[in-house]
Amino acid sequence: MASVAIDRNIGRIVGVRARFLSDVEVAPLPLTMSEITIAVDLLQEVLRARINLEQHRRNSFNDLLILATALRWGLRLKTGDRLLLELALRAGMIQTDDASGVASLIPPAATAGTPPSYESKRYINSRWRARRPAGRPRS
Repeated sequence: MASVAIDRNIGRIVGVRARFLSDVEVAPLPLTMSEITIAVDLLQEVLRARINLEQHRRNSFNDLLILATALRWGLRLKTGDRLLLELALRAGMIQTDDASGVASLIPPAATAGTPPSYESKRYINSRWRARRPAGRPRS
C-alpha cells in the first residue's frame, strides 16, 4: 500500500493531481534534445536579461523545459506561476485570459499564418527581445 509509505497529505495531493490529469486527458510528451536545446537557449536569454533565478532556483529550469515543450509543439500553456508567465511572455507567447489566478497562453504560431521553424534560434531570440519591460532601453 503506497498510502501507508507516504504522508497522508502528500498522498491526497498526489491523488487529486493524478485525477485532474486523468480527467482532462493530459498526455505526456517525451522530452527530447529539441526541447532541451530550446530550454538552454531560453536560459541563456534569461541570464542575459538579468532575471534573478536565485529566488526560484528549484523550479526555474523545469519551467523553461515546460515552456520549451509548449513552444516546440505549439501547445497552449496554463499557469498560475508568475515566473513561468513572465518567461512565456518574454518568449513570445500571447496571454489570452487570466481566470482565478491562472493565465492561459497561446504560442505565437497560433496567431501567425505560417508555422515557425523550431530548429531556428532566431525564432526564440527574436520573440524574446521583442518583449521587454516598459521603460527598459534596448541593450
